[in-house]
Amino acid sequence: MGLWICVVLGLSAGESRKVAPCTLDVGLNIRSVDIVSEHGNMHRDGPSITEPGEPWTGPEWTNTSVKPFSHSGGDAVLRAEVEVDVRSIAPGAVVRLRGVSTEPGYNMLGELVVPISWTGEDANGTHKAMVSGINPIGSGVRKIANVIDWYAEVREPGVGQPWVEFLGRTGTLTGYVLKNISRSADQIKGKPTPRRLEMAVNVYAVAESNMGRKAHPLALAGDVVRMQGRYYLPTRHYEPEDAWKMPETWSMRPPGASCFSIISNSILVLEMVGHPGEYDLTTFTSSPNSPSRAVEGSLAEPPFVQTVWGDTWQVFLFDDRNTRFGHSGGTGGANYYEAVLRCKVGDRTFYMPGGTNRIYERPDDILRVFRTMAWARWDYRSKEWRVMRVIHVYTGNGQDSPTGIRFSRAED
Repeated sequence: MGLWICVVLGLSAGESRKVAPCTLDVGLNIRSVDIVSEHGNMHRDGPSITEPGEPWTGPEWTNTSVKPFSHSGGDAVLRAEVEVDVRSIAPGAVVRLRGVSTEPGYNMLGELVVPISWTGEDANGTHKAMVSGINPIGSGVRKIANVIDWYAEVREPGVGQPWVEFLGRTGTLTGYVLKNISRSADQIKGKPTPRRLEMAVNVYAVAESNMGRKAHPLALAGDVVRMQGRYYLPTRHYEPEDAWKMPETWSMRPPGASCFSIISNSILVLEMVGHPGEYDLTTFTSSPNSPSRAVEGSLAEPPFVQTVWGDTWQVFLFDDRNTRFGHSGGTGGANYYEAVLRCKVGDRTFYMPGGTNRIYERPDDILRVFRTMAWARWDYRSKEWRVMRVIHVYTGNGQDSPTGIRFSRAED
């Protein structure tokens, strides 16, 4: 007895190409492949990366569409429910299904038993078989995409030898292998979509390549912050819900975004891939009364102002963009605070300033990413804040901010 299937080739994630249904009278047809071990929170892409579409429901593969999925990596294995049309197969027959792919995690085994009907009804029809991965999905955040060739070994009651036949190929399945389920999928800004996963997986995969897949989570988070802060421009600002757009600033003139935007985007990336640990965004500043001591907050809340010779002076933290490195007469480079990624590891807390490659354990070190704290007045000609009087020098000319904690690459 022969086995037959409708072969569907070349479908990629999100396509909905119509395919004529198989109408053969004998054999097996795979109707769908539903990956039940996936995270189950995929949404369609919306109008932009900041706007997720509707929840993406249904099996990952049918003969009319393919849906992308996300899945934990490491020792986890794929488990899928395969829906099969059975025609003219003897009741009680055992059908062993095997999926074969060049993607190791897509190799699967499972079986179904064609039920024996005691009511006189046709025992054939649509049945479901659970299949499980032969191999773990493996470590490493990445995108996987491949086809699966399906085979069936059928053993009918009273028949000595089973027969094996090629059933066909299910079109390309696209999966995003993550550290764990996305951590903020219950919020608009954190709902997984293909566009968001593409960005987050690409960034994190580079961090794993740089630091090693077995690197300490702190090292991986630090490398994400470093990469996302490749360009720094404090006047271009994105709120957390819009920070997915931050990388578009790299092609603007001048390029870059604020430290707040850099950290907000880094958190979106880390949460999307399920990066472990406890981390959040906070801001550090200081006050003219104790300029060497870092405190959470902003120099804008409340501002420090005074009137001098009819001009309003205000206190700012000045960085390298100032034309005189934060000293008298220099313009530009004024900041209210430094935004950092705060990571807690056990009973220790670490800080990663946006727009830098630094990891600090002492909050006071954060202030040394600046040159000075100073009084400044608005210069209407240059349209910048001009330093009038220095309050405190953090990092002198020719000096650099503290190196902080450095990680070497971990061996995979």
